[in-house]
This record gives sequence, structure tokens and C-alpha cells, in this order.
Amino acid sequence: LGTELDYGSSKAKLPAKAKAGYSLFFPFSPGYHVMGMADIGYNFLPSDNAHLDLSLGAELLFLKYGIVRAGYYAGNKSKGLESHGSLGCGLKLPYVQVDFAYLLPPSESLLKKTYNLSLSLYL
Repeated sequence: LGTELDYGSSKAKLPAKAKAGYSLFFPFSPGYHVMGMADIGYNFLPSDNAHLDLSLGAELLFLKYGIVRAGYYAGNKSKGLESHGSLGCGLKLPYVQVDFAYLLPPSESLLKKTYNLSLSLYL
């Protein structure tokens, strides 16, 4: 899928992944819902790095604007992808959403003290 990356002294194939997922949505009162999600992915390129991974998550929306999330990623440590949990929160407004997530990897992981902050605009 695409040409190889040329680093001058070496070449590398572009990574490719197929994913499938499912979510269940449970509204329990106006402005409140719980959602559960799961997805499975298979990295098939480069072929020497082929592996499966799994992600699970849950989200609670409250008061129409606040979001609290938790998740778990089951990676393949032999491929350099450690399993880890995550916690997050967000604020959802009519045209803007702000999200924060903090990873909870094993203590010796390179992912320790990793967080993600994102801003989404809905036009």
C-alpha cells in the first residue's frame, strides 16, 4: 500500500492496519449517557511486525457537556506496544470539544507521564 520510505541508507515499508470496532450507547436520562466501546486491529505491514491489538473503553456524558472516560489498550510487548490503561475527561460545547487523556502504563514504560490534549471544531 504505497511506496517504501527511502531514508537514504535504508528503506522501510509504510505501516498498514485493519480495524473493526463496536460501541453500545445507553442513554439513561436527558443529558446523560454511558457508552462502551471495543475494537480489534491487525497490523499487517510491514510483515515482520504483524500483530493483533485490542482496545476497550467506556464514556460517561453528564449534564450534556461533561465527559469522563476510561480505557485499556492490550498491545503486543514483543512488538514494542505495551498494554496500558488510560483516564480522560472532556468538555463538549455546541461547536467545540476539548479532551484530555492520561496514560497509565507500567512504571518502567517509556509511555509514563504521557498525556494528550485535543481540540475539535464542529463546523
